[in-house]
Amino acid sequence: MPAERRRQVLVSLGLVAATFAAFGPVLRAGFVNWDDAANLLANWHYRGLGLAQFKWMATTSFGGCYQPLSWLSYDLNYLFWGLNPLAYHLTNLVLHAANAVLFYLVARALFRLGAGEADETRVSIAAAFAALFFAIHPLRVESVAWVTERRDVLSGAFYLGALLFYLRREIKASLACFFLALLAKASGLMLPAVFLILDVYPLRRLSINIREWLSQRCRPVLLEKIPFFILSAVFGVVALAGQRGAGALVPLARENFAARLAQSVFGLAFYPMKTLVPARLSPIYEMPPGLYLPCREVLAGAAAVLALSVLFIWLRKKWPAGLAAWACYLVLIAPLSGIFPVGRQFAADRYSYLPCLACAVLAGAVVLAAMNRLKSAGRKILIAALALVALGLGRLTWSQTEIWRDSEALWSRAIALEPGSDVAWDNLGSALAAQGKAALAADDYRKALLINPNYAKARNNLGDALASLGQAAPALAEYRRALKIDPDFAAAHYNLGLALAAQGKTWQAQAEYERAVQDAPDFAEARVNLGNILAKQGKIAQAEALYEQALAIDPGLAAARQNLFYLRRSARRFDRLSR
Repeated sequence: MPAERRRQVLVSLGLVAATFAAFGPVLRAGFVNWDDAANLLANWHYRGLGLAQFKWMATTSFGGCYQPLSWLSYDLNYLFWGLNPLAYHLTNLVLHAANAVLFYLVARALFRLGAGEADETRVSIAAAFAALFFAIHPLRVESVAWVTERRDVLSGAFYLGALLFYLRREIKASLACFFLALLAKASGLMLPAVFLILDVYPLRRLSINIREWLSQRCRPVLLEKIPFFILSAVFGVVALAGQRGAGALVPLARENFAARLAQSVFGLAFYPMKTLVPARLSPIYEMPPGLYLPCREVLAGAAAVLALSVLFIWLRKKWPAGLAAWACYLVLIAPLSGIFPVGRQFAADRYSYLPCLACAVLAGAVVLAAMNRLKSAGRKILIAALALVALGLGRLTWSQTEIWRDSEALWSRAIALEPGSDVAWDNLGSALAAQGKAALAADDYRKALLINPNYAKARNNLGDALASLGQAAPALAEYRRALKIDPDFAAAHYNLGLALAAQGKTWQAQAEYERAVQDAPDFAEARVNLGNILAKQGKIAQAEALYEQALAIDPGLAAARQNLFYLRRSARRFDRLSR
């Protein structure tokens, strides 16, 4: 094996080993009650290799994301290992480790293009550090340790493949990888713009003067991007439609343009800051009530972004790599920074997965520049310092990964960082309720409601906890309060129906089950309970249809299968007696 190939293999193995070492606790983790339950544990649609499953994967934006390739990966996990969380976490970790190797190859190609005749050993060291800085940074933990975020690491693999093929001038292969990346998650939409930046530097196929791009010489460079931009536009529309359909996209009436601009400016500075100082990382960064344009945080963020932009522009002739990397970061983070706000958070660690590749390239470029200027002894000291940085990042990542071991640990950490988070208190209560600790769960739901009395989900969950404690009347009251806040809350209608049925108020319970089915057509349990009531009323055909519909939604729902069996057996017995 040639020496250069041997070096690449050894570096790749080292990156994989370091990644597995830093994320070791993830292999002992379970699913968490932060979308994992809804997406994987209670969702039967993705399980199987039949036409129905493939159709669902190809057409759904379940949870607000269009991600057919990610659903297929979950399906393969389920087919081989069922719902064993180890398999799902191991798949995430393997993909992330593969991304570390791919990014090493990308960074190496970038440094070779930019540095010309630079020493291969120095280029490899700089690229290896860039890949390690990306792979074992604590900001990556959310994307790797959270099973729901499989889409980050899977999309990232094809995104890096598209980059690598583009740098090698294999455009068709790059386009195919870009398409697959978008099928896993739409976060890489801005890749065509990144290609244009790379065409300026280090590929030098385009001039930094945009007015020259329409010249005869530059026209082929632009034309080859058309398929990429078409894919980006199509998947961008699909992504926005999916978020809007799931109710996650914040409407302009609720958050005006000034508020979005403030969030966006703050978001641009948030991720570089967390990259440099990876402290107080949380699963949810809720929007501060005072985040507006003239506020101190926004002005500080704007000043930081402006200062860095001015610095890189000033250094563009001496260090064009700096400006190119910074431009790539801004392009990649812009759609995720708050212009299109989703949910209540103003930022998320997972949003940094692709944009902070640019930060890692910058780190590697600084290392390469330093190695080129230092003598042998200085380079050895630098390598020792880089090893210490890597050890520090790995230790922080290990600690952050342990937080994701289960729901209770996750939300206890979130509350320790932000005691005023109603979402965190509610989710901690749900984690305790799943352990049978209804009284402790009720206390946490009440804390969530003290922060936000109009939190319908916490009201409904408090009702569940009170019902488990035998407090029927207070539970009934909480369900009604939840529905007063959100009249279309299907789970609250269902729970209210259960409470009314327990009191013998069958007709009222029936109305609540009907409303639950109306608000959530995929609510299989509500169909079963509604079928039970109709069966007792002698409406056999209607009850049978509801059981069948419930089984079509959830083939593993034992109550639906059992009740349908008894209903049909009783009907056959009645037919025999009638004859």
